[in-house]
Amino acid sequence: MSIFKLSLQFSVVVLFLWIEAASGEELSAAVKSRTELFPPSIIAYAEAAKLGDAIELIRNHPLKERILAIPAYDAAMRSGGLQQFQIGIAGFEATMGEPWHEALARLADGGVSVGLDGSGAVALLIHSSDAKTLEKFRNLLLAFWPKKEGVGLARQNDYRGITAYELKGVLLAQMDAVLLLTNKPEMGKTIVDQYLDRKPESLATLPGFRDAQSSLASKPPSADVRLATAYVDLNAIRASGIAKDLFQEPIDNVVGEIVLGGVLTNLRESPFVTASVDLNPSGVELRLHSPHDRAWEPPREYQFGEKEIATAPPLIELPNRLFALSTHRDMSQMWLRNGDFLTEKAVDGMAKADAQFSIFFSGRDFGEDILGSFDSGIQIVGREQDFGDRRPQPAIKVPEFALVFQMRDVENTQAQMRRTFQSFIGFLNVTGAMNGNPQLDLGMETAKNDGGEAQLFTSTFVANQDDRESMSAPIQFNFSPTLAFAGDRIMFSSSIPLARDLVRLNADTSAERTKSNTALALNGETLKEILEVNRGQLVASNMLSKGQNKQEAEAEIGLLLELVGFLAGGHVHLDFNEAEMTLSAKIQVK
Repeated sequence: MSIFKLSLQFSVVVLFLWIEAASGEELSAAVKSRTELFPPSIIAYAEAAKLGDAIELIRNHPLKERILAIPAYDAAMRSGGLQQFQIGIAGFEATMGEPWHEALARLADGGVSVGLDGSGAVALLIHSSDAKTLEKFRNLLLAFWPKKEGVGLARQNDYRGITAYELKGVLLAQMDAVLLLTNKPEMGKTIVDQYLDRKPESLATLPGFRDAQSSLASKPPSADVRLATAYVDLNAIRASGIAKDLFQEPIDNVVGEIVLGGVLTNLRESPFVTASVDLNPSGVELRLHSPHDRAWEPPREYQFGEKEIATAPPLIELPNRLFALSTHRDMSQMWLRNGDFLTEKAVDGMAKADAQFSIFFSGRDFGEDILGSFDSGIQIVGREQDFGDRRPQPAIKVPEFALVFQMRDVENTQAQMRRTFQSFIGFLNVTGAMNGNPQLDLGMETAKNDGGEAQLFTSTFVANQDDRESMSAPIQFNFSPTLAFAGDRIMFSSSIPLARDLVRLNADTSAERTKSNTALALNGETLKEILEVNRGQLVASNMLSKGQNKQEAEAEIGLLLELVGFLAGGHVHLDFNEAEMTLSAKIQVK
């Protein structure tokens, strides 16, 4: 692959990646001029300004020197693909006559904007203060962009004095200090007309777009640099029939309904959605916003709450925590009202499951009696397992995890769940014996906590006589399924140690409070430790799946672990209020 083609690909990727919103009066005028070039048929739009700020923040990040100092990184850069990538950057710099980061900053210092209309036409505009730099980049594209078969040069066409070049699937034209790339001739002509005539009607004049811009302006960046903003006209997308699966109602995916039913309900009614990406040295944050109205919530009150917007219980805090998830979902209401939002096929599937669960729970109705015995808050937590001197130990070590609910009727629920748990272990032993799997021993223990006495009903896999000291036992030996009760809390844990720690927690003081409908937290340090424990298995997997020798596999896994080590953690929050839905995701680095 030629160095110029590689440099071209690199520059285009960076231009699309670092899309940053404008701010301030001077930039507001620039934003207006960019949006005025797009026709009112645009249904999705993103724009960039001050590309250089984003590039400089990345280039001067404190992690840069640490990454460059990793021996595995140096070995990876000497490998074939990445070495060619470096040659491509050098070629780009030679063509542009300056370092790549300075060339990109100068190339798009007037902003970058991308628009999509309902026909699938896409246009990318690059605004520069230096027409000569833009011309160099245009010539680079003309020279090395793939041409149609049998055509050695780009075909030229003239429209209103503007020369357009036809490349493979792309039309390119330079309008003074603006470079246009589009996949449809009609879109190109429309933008040229907008550029020459400044027609009064444009994307900038659409009421929905103006509302979205006002919404974005009211939310200042949460970090040093705003990397990306985008706008999607949901009304236009629904009317055009694009993404029918996203907006179909009812749906047939039960898991998707439980996880994203409320979000999809909002998107089916909301006029638009906006997005922003903010960056600072400690991490990057993505935020999605869309208008919300409580009148849109039925029949999914199971996620939103009946009388007032409900929030999730606290995130569970434990040492060596890998992740914690907390969400509000009234699963009983969801199960009983599934016909209101699920397809007939999905409802039939749930009816069959309901019949099977009813047998398992001694004839009690699963939706009303079993799920109805739990409160609407769901907590899930996972952490690294401490095997210590425990024997046998599994070859692959997975995190331990637990689900935690609050019981509405403590006495009756405890008795029912205890009997069901014991029956479930018996069922596992019968099926396990048929398949030659290890058997489970049942046990019981009590523990003290601030609320009194907690009960744990435990089970442990029994190893064969010859395998009791094994350090490469089957994966089942990661698990010791446990049912625990502490006050009004019920816990379904994958391991006994985790259940013991959970029953000792004070539920009111040991957790991170949240006002979100759904909250998720991830710990990067624990993730690295779990991967490190399984390094040997990861290396072996690479050797088998990629055909690498041991040295190559160890180098690749070593680099992966070093990079994961720079991850401090991540957070996801889904929030609703009377007027807005917000989904935010933040990744933090050390």
